[in-house]
Amino acid sequence: MEAGPFCVLIARWSPGTIADLALLSAYHLQLLRGYRGMSGKQIQTNLKQHGLHLSNVSVATARNMETDPPRMKKRNARGTRGNIYIVTSAGAQYVEDQLDAQEKNSTDEH
Repeated sequence: MEAGPFCVLIARWSPGTIADLALLSAYHLQLLRGYRGMSGKQIQTNLKQHGLHLSNVSVATARNMETDPPRMKKRNARGTRGNIYIVTSAGAQYVEDQLDAQEKNSTDEH
């Protein structure tokens, strides 16, 4: 799977849930831009820079942590009251599977 800027990822897969949208944003930040973890604000800011919005980042990330296996994990940020979110290997695989499926569907249509 070839990765690209966030707008390319959105063009390849349009997530239908807030959990998937948050996961795609976090995937972009962590796996493609090199963040070691990100705050909910960073996930939201990444989306806003591309004209997208999450109504509730906490709910979206919690849904990703409740999947089996979890697609995201949370850890407390040192020196702050906030949390840092991390995409798990299962979460990365889920995103890549969705991107690949959409790419396959678009090539099958041509």
